[in-house]
Amino acid sequence: MIASLLPLLRCPSSRQRLAVGTPAELEKLNSAIVAGGVCNSGGRVVTEPAEALLIVADRSCAYLVRDGIPILLPEEAVPAPGV
Repeated sequence: MIASLLPLLRCPSSRQRLAVGTPAELEKLNSAIVAGGVCNSGGRVVTEPAEALLIVADRSCAYLVRDGIPILLPEEAVPAPGV
C-alpha cells in the first residue's frame, strides 16, 4: 500500500478517516482469524490472515490489506481488534 495515499482513504460506510493498525493490533486480529473467531460484516468467516489493516477513526471496525491492497468494501469490514 502506498503510504502517501492513506490521507485520502475513507471508510466506505462512515466516511471516517482510516489509520494503519499497529503490529499488536494486527497480531491480535490475525490470532483471532486463525482461531476461527472473526466474521466480516457480510457474515462470512474470515479464514486468511491479513498482512496489514486499516482501522476506522472511531475504532469500530477495520479493513484488511491483502497483497498491498486495502479491501475497502463495507461487507468486508471486520471488528477492530480490542472491540
